[in-house]
Amino acid sequence: MSTLDAKSLGGVPKLKGTENYDVWAMKAAQLLIREDFYDAIEPTDEDKADKSFSKKNRQARATIILTLDDAILEHAKRATTAKELWEPLKELFSLAGFSAHHLLLQGLVKTSLESHGSVTEFVEAVKRQGCQLKELDLTVPDWIFVSVLLHGLGDTYEVFVSSTIQSMRQKQPPAPNEVISQLLDEERRRTGTETGTALLAKKRDKTVQCSYCKGGGHTQNTCWRLHPDLRPKKGQKIGKGKDDSKKKDEGKTKRVLVAHGKQDALPTTWYLDLGASEHVTSLEAMFSQLSRAKSSIHLGDDSVKEIVGTGQVDFTFLLPNSQTQSVTFTGVKYVPTMRYNLLSVSRLLNESCRVIFKDNGCKVFHEDILLAIGQQEGNLFRLAIKQNHALVVQRPVKPLSITLWHQQLGHLGLDLVKKTAEQVTRMKLDEATESQLCIACVEGKQHREPSQRLMERATAKLELIHTDIGSPITPTSAEGAR
Repeated sequence: MSTLDAKSLGGVPKLKGTENYDVWAMKAAQLLIREDFYDAIEPTDEDKADKSFSKKNRQARATIILTLDDAILEHAKRATTAKELWEPLKELFSLAGFSAHHLLLQGLVKTSLESHGSVTEFVEAVKRQGCQLKELDLTVPDWIFVSVLLHGLGDTYEVFVSSTIQSMRQKQPPAPNEVISQLLDEERRRTGTETGTALLAKKRDKTVQCSYCKGGGHTQNTCWRLHPDLRPKKGQKIGKGKDDSKKKDEGKTKRVLVAHGKQDALPTTWYLDLGASEHVTSLEAMFSQLSRAKSSIHLGDDSVKEIVGTGQVDFTFLLPNSQTQSVTFTGVKYVPTMRYNLLSVSRLLNESCRVIFKDNGCKVFHEDILLAIGQQEGNLFRLAIKQNHALVVQRPVKPLSITLWHQQLGHLGLDLVKKTAEQVTRMKLDEATESQLCIACVEGKQHREPSQRLMERATAKLELIHTDIGSPITPTSAEGAR
């Protein structure tokens, strides 16, 4: 005798309507088969003639009713048999025709990351909607699938969406699996443990508030709403009007508090840092103007690095909807030994900018103009910047010993190694190290002088005997000799 309880029905979801009918029908049918009730929804004349059919029919009807949501029970009141209950439910909630296409497409467009717990669940939901449409002979083109996927990510992945769209402006839309793979990598990067921690954070005073517009980060004297002529145009420099910091910085020691970011970041990656008190970069090629002015900075771990110069850097920030914003920052410090490129939040605030941090991201405004957006990485915020790939390869050059260069250049002579270093770029010799004796070169140049002594020839048999007292030679020669 079959017994059904709440645990037995646990695998069958409650039928709520069109949205879950397919899953419910499949699992409910399997439940009826398991309990030997399925004949009741597709009875034959022989089944109806069976004395036990009446009881099986009632049990099947009861089992189906137990798997219905309370809102659906109204459809079960008039059904006296399992078949009378099963078939109307199929007609009501099984998707077919235009209504099916409309509802599935509507569900596909409305699917969003916000309504799901993770990127993985969101991607699976979009793929599931696409599969259901395919079952109805309506295949969603790849470009529509990718567009729906990117649109559903929302503001949380604004930087990722902007970068993806920007990268394929001149190309064919990528395959959905390629975008999904990149998206899942981005999720793992965000949820994973980032390398490095903040060394020291500088506490600042409360944000200055304008008495005219009640906005933060500026005063009434610099308010653009009160003084429209002060509003900078697109591409206008942000910072000092003249790069005259050379005299001020000469011979001074600055205190710059920075945090650590990801160690595998590109050398052209820029971070917005709450702890940094200066804009800093390690790439000389990024400067559009550079004035040499030696000074030094102190990091949060008490290490000291040398400032080689100060200048201006031109940026092209990536914004939502494939837009860009050109901005020039002045007063940027050139520190060749720095690992990261940093834009200081405190400097931005001093330059009448406004920075908003929200949902693991940030936005930089100059009054009402959006300058840049960024995404959190550890204790820093990576800015979305249009990369100049010609600069990516320009990592700081580390001097190497002349012995190592000698080995890397195929054991080139030391004089030629020095001459090569003078004629090419990005090849530096460590003057502090001396050349060492190269054993490989010594062994490779060894040779045996030819023997000039004439051998005496034998004049009679067995007068001169040559004997091989060694064991057989391994390996065997090409002719088979040993």
